[in-house]
Amino acid sequence: MSYSEMERLKKEYGMGEEGKSDAEILKQRALEYGDANKSFSDIARMWSLYIEYPIEPHQVAIMMTLLKIHRSKTAKGFHFKDSMQDGRNYLTLAEQLQEDGL
Repeated sequence: MSYSEMERLKKEYGMGEEGKSDAEILKQRALEYGDANKSFSDIARMWSLYIEYPIEPHQVAIMMTLLKIHRSKTAKGFHFKDSMQDGRNYLTLAEQLQEDGL
């Protein structure tokens, strides 16, 4: 599928987050995926079991930020903006999780 075809489909089906604030996206993600504290705690437990080393929920958010930074190296157009926005939001979640002691 070409880049232009992906962009057309995103517009047609209302995909993408252009024009939304980070706060709006975080609120939408909470509705879609549930409470971030629970989600990142669950992921931290699974990753900890898998690698046999403890990972804290805020570290999950930091590692997800690193994933987005890596993706941004080759992303273009919408995908670059999306990766940057996702990265900012993961850092926001990391800070909130750290403050909550998770």
